[in-house]
Amino acid sequence: MILLLALVALPALAALAAYLTPNRSMRLGVLVGTALAHTGLTALLWSRDNNPGPAGWLQADALGLMVLAAVSLLFLATAVYTVGFLRLDRPRGGRIFVTCLLAFLAACTLVALAHHLALFWIGMEATTLAIAPLVFHHRDRRSLEAVWKYLVLSSVGIACGTRPWR
Repeated sequence: MILLLALVALPALAALAAYLTPNRSMRLGVLVGTALAHTGLTALLWSRDNNPGPAGWLQADALGLMVLAAVSLLFLATAVYTVGFLRLDRPRGGRIFVTCLLAFLAACTLVALAHHLALFWIGMEATTLAIAPLVFHHRDRRSLEAVWKYLVLSSVGIACGTRPWR
């Protein structure tokens, strides 16, 4: 149970730490360190019994473990790539970039471990909101247009998902 909560809380707290850290090198260290720790915790979860989290809202079932492992490994590769990318690109919003990446990891972890529909839906919404600033990374007219299209398409998808089809 503690491990499931730690998997969700670790990237969320790291996102807060990355936002509050003024030094860019330390932010990148937080990003890569969190990715490594998350991958390690995910590997530890594979070796443990399936213990449900608080009130059964979080649980690591077989499909959730596979999705979580894929997310964790892909995020580790993305974090390593991001270090080089941010050294070359030098964005104005580097603090927001790293913070949103870590918030996205927390939301994806919540989605993979959620065993309650409302918690799953909150996690899906959080992934949408965490990615929107990353799409607006270059802060020009085209990226603003892309963000609006992304948000509209996500909203339409959510509306279709909540409409009771008969």
